[in-house]
Amino acid sequence: MSIVRKSFVPAVGVLALTLAISILSPGTVRAVTAALVQIVNTPANAVATVHAPAGSQIDAKGCGASSPYTEENLECSSLTIETGKTFVVQTLTVAVSVQHGVVPLGASLEAPYGWPLAYVPLVQQGSKNGIDHYVGTLSGASIYLTAGSTARCSAALSGPGTAGYHHFYCMVQGYKVPSQ
Repeated sequence: MSIVRKSFVPAVGVLALTLAISILSPGTVRAVTAALVQIVNTPANAVATVHAPAGSQIDAKGCGASSPYTEENLECSSLTIETGKTFVVQTLTVAVSVQHGVVPLGASLEAPYGWPLAYVPLVQQGSKNGIDHYVGTLSGASIYLTAGSTARCSAALSGPGTAGYHHFYCMVQGYKVPSQ
Protein backbone atom coordinates (compact mmCIF):
# COMPACT_ATOMS: atom_id res chain seq x y z
CA MET A 1 0.00 0.00 0.00
CA SER A 2 2.83 2.38 0.82
CA ILE A 3 4.38 1.80 -2.66
CA VAL A 4 1.12 2.76 -4.36
CA ARG A 5 0.79 5.82 -2.16
CA LYS A 6 4.42 6.87 -2.81
CA SER A 7 3.96 6.72 -6.61
CA PHE A 8 0.39 8.04 -6.74
CA VAL A 9 0.94 11.22 -4.71
CA PRO A 10 3.72 12.67 -6.95
CA ALA A 11 1.74 11.88 -10.12
CA VAL A 12 -1.32 13.70 -8.79
CA GLY A 13 0.91 16.60 -7.74
CA VAL A 14 2.40 16.97 -11.24
CA LEU A 15 -1.07 16.81 -12.78
CA ALA A 16 -2.41 19.46 -10.38
CA LEU A 17 0.57 21.73 -11.04
CA THR A 18 0.10 21.42 -14.82
CA LEU A 19 -3.59 22.16 -14.53
CA ALA A 20 -2.94 25.23 -12.35
CA ILE A 21 -0.36 26.64 -14.78
CA SER A 22 -2.62 26.14 -17.79
CA ILE A 23 -5.57 27.83 -16.09
CA LEU A 24 -3.57 30.76 -14.72
CA SER A 25 -1.33 31.32 -17.72
CA PRO A 26 -2.58 30.31 -21.21
CA GLY A 27 0.45 32.09 -22.67
CA THR A 28 2.72 29.59 -20.95
CA VAL A 29 0.80 26.70 -22.52
CA ARG A 30 1.10 28.29 -25.96
CA ALA A 31 4.83 28.85 -25.43
CA VAL A 32 5.39 25.24 -24.39
CA THR A 33 3.29 23.99 -27.32
CA ALA A 34 5.15 26.23 -29.78
CA ALA A 35 8.45 24.91 -28.49
CA LEU A 36 7.31 21.33 -29.03
CA VAL A 37 5.74 21.94 -32.47
CA GLN A 38 8.13 23.47 -34.96
CA ILE A 39 7.21 24.61 -38.44
CA VAL A 40 9.84 23.25 -40.79
CA ASN A 41 8.41 23.99 -44.26
CA THR A 42 9.66 27.55 -44.59
CA PRO A 43 11.59 29.19 -47.45
CA ALA A 44 14.78 28.84 -45.40
CA ASN A 45 14.10 25.16 -44.70
CA ALA A 46 11.79 23.90 -47.49
CA VAL A 47 10.39 20.37 -47.52
CA ALA A 48 10.43 18.51 -50.86
CA THR A 49 6.97 17.81 -52.23
CA VAL A 50 5.58 15.66 -55.04
CA HIS A 51 3.11 17.23 -57.43
CA ALA A 52 0.47 14.88 -58.80
CA PRO A 53 -0.77 15.46 -62.33
CA ALA A 54 -4.04 17.29 -62.77
CA GLY A 55 -7.10 15.08 -63.17
CA SER A 56 -7.49 16.25 -66.78
CA GLN A 57 -4.01 14.94 -67.59
CA ILE A 58 -4.59 11.38 -66.32
CA ASP A 59 -5.29 9.04 -69.20
CA ALA A 60 -5.65 5.39 -70.15
CA LYS A 61 -5.26 3.89 -73.60
CA GLY A 62 -6.08 0.38 -74.69
CA CYS A 63 -5.99 -1.80 -77.74
CA GLY A 64 -6.93 -5.35 -78.51
CA ALA A 65 -6.80 -7.94 -81.26
CA SER A 66 -8.03 -11.37 -82.19
CA SER A 67 -5.72 -13.42 -84.39
CA PRO A 68 -6.15 -16.77 -86.12
CA TYR A 69 -4.69 -19.74 -84.26
CA THR A 70 -1.85 -19.96 -86.80
CA GLU A 71 -0.30 -16.73 -85.51
CA GLU A 72 2.69 -16.95 -83.15
CA ASN A 73 2.85 -13.22 -82.40
CA LEU A 74 -0.06 -11.15 -81.15
CA GLU A 75 0.00 -7.38 -81.37
CA CYS A 76 -2.02 -4.21 -81.41
CA SER A 77 -0.73 -0.77 -82.30
CA SER A 78 -3.52 1.71 -81.78
CA LEU A 79 -1.80 3.44 -78.84
CA THR A 80 -1.37 6.81 -80.59
CA ILE A 81 -0.07 9.76 -78.58
CA GLU A 82 -1.62 13.14 -79.38
CA THR A 83 0.47 15.95 -80.84
CA GLY A 84 1.96 18.35 -78.31
CA LYS A 85 1.85 15.87 -75.42
CA THR A 86 4.16 13.23 -74.00
CA PHE A 87 2.41 10.29 -72.39
CA VAL A 88 4.08 8.94 -69.24
CA VAL A 89 3.10 5.29 -68.80
CA GLN A 90 2.89 4.25 -65.15
CA THR A 91 0.99 0.96 -65.46
CA LEU A 92 0.92 -1.57 -68.28
CA THR A 93 -1.52 -4.50 -68.20
CA VAL A 94 -1.67 -7.29 -70.76
CA ALA A 95 -4.24 -10.08 -71.06
CA VAL A 96 -3.86 -13.02 -73.44
CA SER A 97 -6.25 -15.89 -74.14
CA VAL A 98 -4.80 -18.76 -76.16
CA GLN A 99 -5.66 -22.30 -77.10
CA HIS A 100 -4.70 -24.88 -74.47
CA GLY A 101 -1.13 -26.03 -75.07
CA VAL A 102 0.04 -22.70 -76.48
CA VAL A 103 1.97 -20.62 -73.94
CA PRO A 104 2.68 -16.88 -74.12
CA LEU A 105 6.42 -16.39 -73.69
CA GLY A 106 6.01 -12.79 -72.56
CA ALA A 107 4.55 -9.46 -73.57
CA SER A 108 6.10 -6.09 -74.26
CA LEU A 109 5.38 -2.46 -74.96
CA GLU A 110 7.34 -1.35 -78.00
CA ALA A 111 8.35 1.99 -79.49
CA PRO A 112 7.28 2.88 -83.02
CA TYR A 113 10.24 1.09 -84.60
CA GLY A 114 9.91 -2.13 -82.63
CA TRP A 115 12.29 -1.25 -79.80
CA PRO A 116 11.08 -2.90 -76.57
CA LEU A 117 10.40 -0.33 -73.85
CA ALA A 118 9.15 -2.73 -71.17
CA TYR A 119 8.58 -6.45 -70.73
CA VAL A 120 5.58 -7.82 -68.85
CA PRO A 121 5.71 -11.34 -67.41
CA LEU A 122 2.42 -13.20 -67.84
CA VAL A 123 0.86 -15.53 -65.25
CA GLN A 124 -1.77 -18.14 -66.06
CA GLN A 125 -5.10 -17.31 -64.45
CA GLY A 126 -7.22 -20.30 -65.41
CA SER A 127 -8.62 -22.38 -68.23
CA LYS A 128 -12.09 -22.91 -69.62
CA ASN A 129 -13.33 -24.76 -72.68
CA GLY A 130 -9.82 -25.39 -73.99
CA ILE A 131 -8.75 -21.74 -73.65
CA ASP A 132 -5.97 -20.69 -71.24
CA HIS A 133 -6.02 -17.15 -69.85
CA TYR A 134 -2.88 -15.20 -68.91
CA VAL A 135 -2.51 -11.74 -67.33
CA GLY A 136 0.47 -9.59 -66.46
CA THR A 137 0.88 -6.11 -64.99
CA LEU A 138 3.87 -3.82 -64.78
CA SER A 139 3.32 -0.93 -62.36
CA GLY A 140 5.48 1.86 -61.04
CA ALA A 141 7.04 2.43 -64.45
CA SER A 142 7.94 5.78 -65.99
CA ILE A 143 7.96 5.10 -69.72
CA TYR A 144 7.82 8.20 -71.92
CA LEU A 145 5.93 7.95 -75.23
CA THR A 146 6.60 11.00 -77.39
CA ALA A 147 4.02 13.17 -79.11
CA GLY A 148 2.65 11.92 -82.42
CA SER A 149 4.09 8.42 -81.99
CA THR A 150 2.23 5.12 -82.00
CA ALA A 151 3.33 2.52 -79.48
CA ARG A 152 2.63 -1.17 -79.92
CA CYS A 153 1.89 -3.97 -77.49
CA SER A 154 2.83 -7.49 -78.44
CA ALA A 155 3.05 -11.02 -77.07
CA ALA A 156 5.12 -13.89 -78.41
CA LEU A 157 3.62 -17.39 -78.28
CA SER A 158 5.35 -20.76 -77.96
CA GLY A 159 3.83 -21.85 -81.26
CA PRO A 160 0.64 -21.92 -83.30
CA GLY A 161 -2.58 -23.49 -82.10
CA THR A 162 -4.69 -26.02 -83.97
CA ALA A 163 -8.03 -24.21 -84.21
CA GLY A 164 -9.87 -21.03 -83.26
CA TYR A 165 -8.51 -17.62 -82.36
CA HIS A 166 -6.05 -16.11 -79.90
CA HIS A 167 -7.21 -12.95 -78.09
CA PHE A 168 -4.96 -10.16 -76.88
CA TYR A 169 -5.62 -6.97 -74.93
CA CYS A 170 -3.24 -4.25 -73.75
CA MET A 171 -4.00 -1.30 -71.42
CA VAL A 172 -1.59 1.52 -70.56
CA GLN A 173 -2.36 4.01 -67.83
CA GLY A 174 -0.51 7.18 -66.95
CA TYR A 175 -0.63 10.92 -67.51
CA LYS A 176 0.08 13.49 -70.18
CA VAL A 177 2.65 16.29 -69.97
CA PRO A 178 3.46 19.02 -72.50
CA SER A 179 6.08 17.98 -75.07
CA GLN A 180 9.41 19.72 -74.94
